[in-house]
Amino acid sequence: MLVEIERALSAVAPSVAVVQRDANSALAGAIAANKMESAVAHVDAGLRSFDRTTPEETNRVVADCVADYLFVATEKSRFDILSALKNEDSHGSAPLSWDIVVCSCPAWTATGCANQPVLLLG
Repeated sequence: MLVEIERALSAVAPSVAVVQRDANSALAGAIAANKMESAVAHVDAGLRSFDRTTPEETNRVVADCVADYLFVATEKSRFDILSALKNEDSHGSAPLSWDIVVCSCPAWTATGCANQPVLLLG
């Protein structure tokens, strides 16, 4: 899966790859984009079950760690991710949809990312 995502990223060359939730494809997308030097935006960042025996929890934690932009759905998620990552750059918002993600991130427009290709994975 990782090789196929890397091929897709090479073909599109996105400024930002958006990954969502905790599926294996989201984790592979985050790792591939990070490896290919595209920025990574993780939607639903900070969601935690705190059950490290589940693969989904590992996927969430690793995707959050490699993401450049963290979009949280709840205040609890924001608190959990700030506690875990000691990073105060996460962008809190209401439950997210694609339109909210695009509009809610000041860095998105400031860096010109809004005019660049974006690949949604996961």
